[in-house]
Amino acid sequence: MESNGLNLNVVIYTILIDALCKDKKIDLARDLFRELSSKGLRPDVKTYNIMIRGFCFEGLLDEAKEFFVEMEQNGCFPDDCTYNVFIRGFLASQKYSEALVLYKEMVGKGFSADASTVSWIVNLRSTKGQDPALEEVLNWFGL
Repeated sequence: MESNGLNLNVVIYTILIDALCKDKKIDLARDLFRELSSKGLRPDVKTYNIMIRGFCFEGLLDEAKEFFVEMEQNGCFPDDCTYNVFIRGFLASQKYSEALVLYKEMVGKGFSADASTVSWIVNLRSTKGQDPALEEVLNWFGL
């Protein structure tokens, strides 16, 4: 693309990474993310959030965790979107204890659950009684 005169910056990389993640091409998105870094560009919170969302959507929570840790190590700190996306990934994978730990961390940093995360938790009420960790999540939300 650069050979065609297109000057790639973080915004353009982020748009391309987002499109690849939405198209379920997470490996290509990861490659492009690494290319961005190798070009001396610094991914921002939005770029990391898109990658974390892509991994969570595909059920690749270990990879999402790696990006979460890398994000902080590179001085790019999670925002409310980061936490909410990650929490929903844990909830979707029935990793309720991990979701609760992350939720408590999020609240401790002054963030709150967004409407989508709350909706996930409300919808989980139908499975109440099946998992003690889920019970704790529901109790934390007063449900």
